[in-house]
Amino acid sequence: MLFRSTVATYAGTMLLLFLTVERLGSTSLAALVTTLALLVHPYSVYPWGDYFAGCALMASCYLLLQRDRGIAPAVWAGVLLFFAFLFRNTYLVNLGVAAAVYVLASLEFPRIRDRGLFIAVIAFALLSAGYFGMLTLQGKFDPWYVQNFGAATTAYGVNASNAGLALIYRILYPEIFATGVFSGLLVVAVYAAFSAVFSRQPDERAPYVFFVSVLGATGFAQAAMIYEVFRLQNSCAPLFVAVGCVIASSERVGALQLAKAMRWAVGITTIVLLLRVPSVLGGQTFSSWQPILASPVFGKWGAYERATESSILANHSYQPDRKSTR
Repeated sequence: MLFRSTVATYAGTMLLLFLTVERLGSTSLAALVTTLALLVHPYSVYPWGDYFAGCALMASCYLLLQRDRGIAPAVWAGVLLFFAFLFRNTYLVNLGVAAAVYVLASLEFPRIRDRGLFIAVIAFALLSAGYFGMLTLQGKFDPWYVQNFGAATTAYGVNASNAGLALIYRILYPEIFATGVFSGLLVVAVYAAFSAVFSRQPDERAPYVFFVSVLGATGFAQAAMIYEVFRLQNSCAPLFVAVGCVIASSERVGALQLAKAMRWAVGITTIVLLLRVPSVLGGQTFSSWQPILASPVFGKWGAYERATESSILANHSYQPDRKSTR
């Protein structure tokens, strides 16, 4: 039952991504971006909270676009950010940082101020404060911290310095193609965030573009300890929305060359990812980020992925039924 609910939830994430980008631009753009996301990570590999948290993040991004329906969507967007935190408590890091960055930046740059975003951030902050107050009153805050953050800092020796440096290295020098896609998405998000703040073109969606770009970029924190695609796919899901924002806004303001270049980049990346679909559908691998064809183009990365797959299969108690994936 848990596996089925995870599959359904991940499917919901893809649907919400499509609807969000469609509202930003067009159906064709939504189909292009969603196809890219789906090929990066075609199916859920673990029945873990990351998938539920990622779905909540995407639902929040969708609701934040409903500016014409009053404050209710903004409140529910904040509630969904809180749900993302509940599903995966370590999301407190990226959600908290994204909220703080937005608030501080909006105080300095009026262009990205938005009442709906402030309401969502406040709702998230109040619910989180209430949750921590409840834990404190029950005397369970320390066990909560040990369970969610203590293991990383004690058992695994993760700290701000070594995790941060390792994360930066992995972003700059991705070891497999799928993680390289996220490095590219991060570049687009950084461009989108700066454009939202400093562009001379008036854009009523500038606050939204800035927030989703920061929200997606801070999601890399979830992969600080173990750099896996399924973690990035969920915590960085807003990065796909940021790509849709850049293309849609470029087409809207007449920057057609940039929009065309972005569409070509997404399309070429999609084609490259399509090359590995036969091995995924054939049930030849443990999870969707492993297979890349052993071609001269992907020789080094392909060798790494085959080695990684063997390691995963040897060290996980759960191994999927090969017949069920055929």
